[in-house]
Amino acid sequence: MLMTRYREQLSIKDDAEWGVIEGRINKINEVRLGMMRGLGGFGGGRGGGQGGPGGRPGGRGSWGGQPSPEGEALQRALEGGASADDVKAKLAAYRAAQKQKEAALEKAQDDLRQVLSVKQEATAVLMGLLK
Repeated sequence: MLMTRYREQLSIKDDAEWGVIEGRINKINEVRLGMMRGLGGFGGGRGGGQGGPGGRPGGRGSWGGQPSPEGEALQRALEGGASADDVKAKLAAYRAAQKQKEAALEKAQDDLRQVLSVKQEATAVLMGLLK
């Protein structure tokens, strides 16, 4: 349903054009999902249950599927009373992984931007697909 909405909003009638654009939108969504996994989904923070709002950041069962290994390592360090130096190292690894994901998102957005008209690009910005 969401892809149908994107297609309508972008005024794409041609199936071949849509095939190219749809693939690039899917890539953006995949990267964003990976970023959310690393952040623990909505809210972050600790809470009960298997993820979702209040789930562990990057932890098992966090919203969006597979956890971020760097988030898991950081969470274990925090829960295990690790030294400040160990937490600092795990935090640096987590931030580096997030930075890579942000770069992948920027690339995916640039790839989409390349195949859009100016009006489509403006619409994609308003829809939140592009910055």
